[in-house]
Amino acid sequence: MTPKTSLKTLAALAGVSTSTASAVLNGKAEALRISPTTIARVLEIVAREGYKACPLARSLRTGRSETIGVIVPHISIPFFAELIQGVEEVARSKGFQILIVDSSEDPAIESQGIQNLIARNVDGLIIASIITPERWAQIRPPSIPLVFVDREVPGIQASSVASDAFTAAQEACTRLLKKSSELVYLGRRPDTSSNRHRFDGYLAALKLAGLEQREDLILQGDDNQEAGEAMMRAWLEKHHRAPGALFCSSLGHLRGGLRALKAYLGELPKEMAIGTFDNDANLDFYVLPILSIQQDCLGLGAQAMELLINCRQHPNASRDLLLPARLIER
Repeated sequence: MTPKTSLKTLAALAGVSTSTASAVLNGKAEALRISPTTIARVLEIVAREGYKACPLARSLRTGRSETIGVIVPHISIPFFAELIQGVEEVARSKGFQILIVDSSEDPAIESQGIQNLIARNVDGLIIASIITPERWAQIRPPSIPLVFVDREVPGIQASSVASDAFTAAQEACTRLLKKSSELVYLGRRPDTSSNRHRFDGYLAALKLAGLEQREDLILQGDDNQEAGEAMMRAWLEKHHRAPGALFCSSLGHLRGGLRALKAYLGELPKEMAIGTFDNDANLDFYVLPILSIQQDCLGLGAQAMELLINCRQHPNASRDLLLPARLIER
C-alpha cells in the first residue's frame, strides 16, 4: 500500500465501512460493539499492507493532535533541559508527543510561540512564562488546557507547579547568617514568581535573625553570569573587601560572583560562607564549600504533564503544587 492510500481503501480491502475501520484503528471497536472477527480482519489488513494513519488527517477529523506544546526560557540551561525530560517521559507514556519552543526570556517570542503552537492544534500548553498577566488575558484561548511550570502568572486561572523556592531560600540563608550577619543577595530582579519567592526567602531569613534589610547588601539585575560578575565587582570596588557571606539566586550569578571575587582579591576568601539556588555536580570540586539547593527538575516536568492531563479531563478544575527542594551541604 502506498503512503497516499486512504482509509477508505483500507476499509474496502477489509470489507467493512470506513467508520468501522476508523473505530478499530482508534481503539473504539469494543465500545461500539464491533465483533472480534471484524476487528481481527481489519488489523490483519493493516499489518499486511503496512498502513499508517496520517496524523494531520486524524487531527483534522478528531480535533486532537496528541501533541503538547512546551515553552521554556532557555533549553540549554540544565534545569529546563531536565524539566523537559520529565514532561516527555509522562507524555510518551500517555501517547503524546511534545513540541518545544525556546522563548529566550523574550515576551514577544513567547507570544509568537504560543500562537504557533495553537495553530498546530496542540492539545495543551506547559509554559515557564515571562509574559505579564495583562498580555496573557489577551492571547490565551479559553478552550486550551494550560499549566504554568516554575512560574505562576497572577490572575490567570490555570494549574501550576513549582519548587517551594521561598522555604528553600529561607533555610539556606538562615544557615549562612549563622556564619555572618553580612549576607549579600546576588541575583535576578524579582520579575518572575520564582525569583520573587527566592528573594522573599532571603528577607524572611533576615527577619528571623532579627536583622534589618540593608539595600547595600541587595544586588539585583539581569539573569546571567555577566550581570552577576558586574554587580559583585561593583560591590567590591565600593567596599574593598569580600562580604561576610553570599547567597546567589542562580548558578549563573554564583559563577559571575566568584569570578569577580577572584579577579579583585586574587583568590577566593576561604572564610566566606556561600550558598546558591540550584545545584551542579561540579560544585563538589570548588575550593570553597558551597551550600546549594537541589530542585526536583524531573518531578516538576512530570507533575506539569500530569496536571495538564487532569486539566483536559476536568477543564474547570485548577491546582497549584509546590514541590520541596533539598539543601546540599558541603
